[in-house]
Amino acid sequence: MTCPASIHLTDADVAAYAALPNPVYEVSGGHLCVLSLGHDGNHAAEVQSSVFSDRSYWALWDDGSTDYRIMLLTMCLVTRRRADHTTALCLLYDNHGGEHDWIDEQGGPAF
Repeated sequence: MTCPASIHLTDADVAAYAALPNPVYEVSGGHLCVLSLGHDGNHAAEVQSSVFSDRSYWALWDDGSTDYRIMLLTMCLVTRRRADHTTALCLLYDNHGGEHDWIDEQGGPAF
């Protein structure tokens, strides 16, 4: 289960991050925290990434605040070996709070 906290980006931030080269996402104004329920530290939502990048732009905010900051963060480096001997990658940023959010190298969910 993920954290229920949310944040709304300004129109200027939505436009700026939507205009980055080689975007992965269509940027929207509303974002939910993607960290696990009960995580430590800031709330976080991925705003934008570029194709073939090891870093993404993340909105970070404090509990109960409408203020946020957007930072370019390195993706989480933690991996785990799956039962079928493939490698699962975490979708979050390095040193995030809470549990990892796993995906396998082929782009499917890591069960």
